[in-house]
Amino acid sequence: MFRNIGYALKNSWAADPTRAILDFCVKFFFRAYVVFYNVFFLGYVLNMIENNADTTYIWFLVGISIFAMVSYDGLAAWYYNTYKPYADQNVKKKYKKMIYKKAAAVDLEYYENPEFYDIYTKASSEITVRFDQVLSDVSELIVGILVNGYLFITIFELDRFAAVICFFPIFIKNVVGRNLNAEKFRLYTENVDANRRKDYIQRTVYLKEYSKEIHTSNIFQLMSDKFRCASDELIANISRYGVRIAVWDFLNSASVNVFTYFIAIMYASYRALVTQTLSVGEYIILINAIARLSGMLVEFVDRGISLHESAKHVGNIQSFLNMASSLDTGVRAVADKEVSGIAFENVSFSYPGQTRLSLRNVSMHVNAGEKIAIIGLNGAGKTTLIKLLLRLYDVSEGKISVNGINIKEYQLDEYRNLFSTVFQDFKIYAATVAENVVLDTETGMEDSIDSALQNSGIYPYLYERYGNAARERILTKEFDDNGLVLSGGQFQKIAIARAFMKSGGIAILDEPSSALDPLAEQEMFHNLLSACEDKIVIFISHRLTAAALADRIYVMQDGAVAEYGTHEQLMENKGTYYHMYIRQNKKFENGEAANE
Repeated sequence: MFRNIGYALKNSWAADPTRAILDFCVKFFFRAYVVFYNVFFLGYVLNMIENNADTTYIWFLVGISIFAMVSYDGLAAWYYNTYKPYADQNVKKKYKKMIYKKAAAVDLEYYENPEFYDIYTKASSEITVRFDQVLSDVSELIVGILVNGYLFITIFELDRFAAVICFFPIFIKNVVGRNLNAEKFRLYTENVDANRRKDYIQRTVYLKEYSKEIHTSNIFQLMSDKFRCASDELIANISRYGVRIAVWDFLNSASVNVFTYFIAIMYASYRALVTQTLSVGEYIILINAIARLSGMLVEFVDRGISLHESAKHVGNIQSFLNMASSLDTGVRAVADKEVSGIAFENVSFSYPGQTRLSLRNVSMHVNAGEKIAIIGLNGAGKTTLIKLLLRLYDVSEGKISVNGINIKEYQLDEYRNLFSTVFQDFKIYAATVAENVVLDTETGMEDSIDSALQNSGIYPYLYERYGNAARERILTKEFDDNGLVLSGGQFQKIAIARAFMKSGGIAILDEPSSALDPLAEQEMFHNLLSACEDKIVIFISHRLTAAALADRIYVMQDGAVAEYGTHEQLMENKGTYYHMYIRQNKKFENGEAANE
């Protein structure tokens, strides 16, 4: 618990130390302000009147009190309405960046594990709340120790038994409050998975990429049923925990109210009216002091319970942010971005949790500047090969080398910068054309961006319509009613431009032309091979006319290399490639799609 609290405080302080200090100061002044006016002020004034004190002192006390009240109100108004909202947004931005940075850094295999999404959901939704809650609770606890200590001394001097009375609610609250928060935490934990499923379903019926299937199939009914099941699960959880939470909440409120107010009034009245050992001013001070101290001690316990609860959630956040990677980064620097060769040596691989090998004893050599095509039917292992080369996963057996060095020895981020990659399931972001090409914040490279768009084939369309403003046009209508909505092929050309943009020594394209017509595909590959003359290019393609342009072709079958060679060599061999090529050409001649 204390380690989690320390972790949250460390991050809160690192995010904004000024905010942490001001949070404590404002809370301290508020508590001092409340205690003075609710406990001491009226008692002091009555005592001074009862003792025939000089009215000058009374008015002086009132004037100082009004000044202090106005000063605090001004400070609070500035802090809560001007400074804190501004500071909170900056801090939340830093917290979210921590989550997103970690999410981008964890191994790809985590994204295939439902438990990871539960941890990710908890951490993402809780980090902006729990770190601040811990800071607030700790500030309140420190302030409580100072203010409650002073109140306790005051009550102890007036009546030692009254000081003991003030602690009665704590014992009740401690038991009741812990049970209340335990039940709430169990309900929250039980609801995480169902809430995540509801959020997913809400997203699918909202996002554009799902709209065609929703309008042309019964998938909406399926999603509605799943949404109902998730909602029913939430309702069942609420039914299971709701009554217990309500009972504990009732006991929590009732016990505190009884001890805080009525016992204080009864005891103080007994001393003032029966034993007549209290003056009017002391009577007011004692009633208010007992009630205030009892209430503040209960709040103190509440803060402790809240801190205990927050510490559990911080544990979830810490588990996510400290999530270990199975891909240990090496220490070797990449000397330059020129690549002299790539080698796969007896590489085998199976995905986590699976026993079946996705790749079996794959060996492959690529020399500097070569253009390599990898072909095969779906499930043959083509994309898996690329994932291993990018080191999104590590091989199960064998070795992959770049420039004669095992890729595990390279510093991971620096190694991945060798690659410019376009995936088959590319994504277009609600950002400018330039940002979608560069995939970074540095978009002040107009000539390079224009050249990349020209090579991908989308340049004429964009610049005919928008001229030099094309780079700054927002894509999609997610956040801009004037955003560009292009065809699938046009969006793919923007994604392909990313391969021309990056200066790494290896270009990888996973089915880069699936949405392009044959003429656009031919132009794109011609531009690619010309622009990447000094790079290694590895591309996956179902269209064998494109594969024929490569220096060497590898045919994958059932996770292994079935054959390899130039187009001419493979056609002479009349093996798997030959039969695929002949069959595909017949489909083209018959006007059929060639996307096998």
